[in-house]
Amino acid sequence: MKRSILVSVLAVSIFTACKKDDETSKELSKVEAEAAIDEMADQLSGDIVGIMDSEGVKALESVSALYSNSGTFGRSTKQVTPEQVKASMKALVKSFVPKKTVNGRMLATHAFVFEEWVGVYNYNSSIEDFERVGDSDIIELNFPTEGSVNLNATLSISALDLIEYTYTDEWGEYTEVYPTDVQASLEVDNAEQASIDLQIGYNNEYMPVTVSLELFVNPYTFSFNFTNTNSTSASIAGSIKLNSEVITAIDVAVVKAGEDEIKSATGFVQYREMKLQGSITNPDFMSPEPDSMGDFIKLSLFKGSQKVGDIVFEIEEDEFGEYEVPYLLFSDGSKKPLEEVFAPIIEQLEDEMDEIGG
Repeated sequence: MKRSILVSVLAVSIFTACKKDDETSKELSKVEAEAAIDEMADQLSGDIVGIMDSEGVKALESVSALYSNSGTFGRSTKQVTPEQVKASMKALVKSFVPKKTVNGRMLATHAFVFEEWVGVYNYNSSIEDFERVGDSDIIELNFPTEGSVNLNATLSISALDLIEYTYTDEWGEYTEVYPTDVQASLEVDNAEQASIDLQIGYNNEYMPVTVSLELFVNPYTFSFNFTNTNSTSASIAGSIKLNSEVITAIDVAVVKAGEDEIKSATGFVQYREMKLQGSITNPDFMSPEPDSMGDFIKLSLFKGSQKVGDIVFEIEEDEFGEYEVPYLLFSDGSKKPLEEVFAPIIEQLEDEMDEIGG
């Protein structure tokens, strides 16, 4: 059967699985369940638009546009190119990709010496760059937002630690920059519009083993925590909040059977009132061997405390043979392919992403 194909698709669910609620809950009817999913698609559109049109995002766009037109924090000492800044930010993503090394890593060094850059910098429109104008214990960048003739915005950087290291593989030698500590805030007209507090710990191969992120983009707060420091367990948790209202959340605990092998995962992923929860067990650790994917993938969909349905698997067949297809089992015993259930949400998400992409 095409178990491997579906396992690949549902592998993402390892980070969306969760343990069942202890509470007994009322099940929604099929009509109520489908209405709840349609409502979720409508809410998703509004939330995406809300984030992209938020004051915090607009403030960050001002910083991005300004920096793209300036060469450095100031011309008094060293030059920092946009390519270097982009490389350091991309490292957040790159650092999660395992690297096959031949000779391993070489000596790591600090790519950015924070103490050499502390001071107050004002943007000078005549030279389209920042000039150092005073002393400070942190890095303060004052600049005008679009349409302003005054320096009405301040980017304050209180910590910026970037580790640069060189490694080799069969294709050559490479140098990359990895962030370990980033703390900064952005104020516009004396009101905080964005802030970041990020710490990342790495192992000897410079794979992240701990991540702590708190990102504020007015009025949204993004939180993310990841721990993978031993061979028996790992955890991941995060949320997006609009002020105090939870928009999305995730909380997953992983049981490991060694450094690189997952034994099981429990947790939840939530979007507003909708929550996907259950558990996933690696079939290699089950005895006897499971006959169906439903034996090791236990997922349910809830709206608040009310069950929308259970994820079940049905055997279907085509010219290539038999395979298992996930369905949502409603309270009346009827089923609907999971792909069809979430089609409105996926379509809405794709439409919004296309709109954002231009």
